Amino acid sequence: MAQIATFLPTARNWFKGNGKHTTFLFRLLWLSLICFSVSGCAAVIIGGGVAGAGAFAYAKSDREVILDSSIEVVYDTAGQTLEALEINVVDSEKDALTAKLTGRGAENKKITIKLKRLEENLTEMSVRVGLLGNKNMSRVICDEITKNLQTTG
Repeated sequence: MAQIATFLPTARNWFKGNGKHTTFLFRLLWLSLICFSVSGCAAVIIGGGVAGAGAFAYAKSDREVILDSSIEVVYDTAGQTLEALEINVVDSEKDALTAKLTGRGAENKKITIKLKRLEENLTEMSVRVGLLGNKNMSRVICDEITKNLQTTG
């Protein structure tokens, strides 16, 4: 309370022009710095919460399924399915444990299919459409790949 009581008379004296304006300006500067620093931290905290929520929604929009096929068979079938759905495959990479197919659909949405070998004939597949994910399109693509796997194997 003593700080507020000394601050207010200084402000009144500054407007009267009695030479104490430097104290008022100094306190105003500190008050401004404190306000800006607090608001900056709040923005960082809120921004971090939004980014976390965005990442969570992004992860929840992936369609994931475990398939009873080798990673090689799933990789080939996924590529053929994308071609059958008229999705242009723009990038593909594969090794013995993981694989990734990236395509672009008619609306230029990025379609990503990730494969991970769990066992010799057990593969985890994740399908994501767009930056934030599109559950319906991911489901359709995943179901088409699964259906094509059943007919080939």
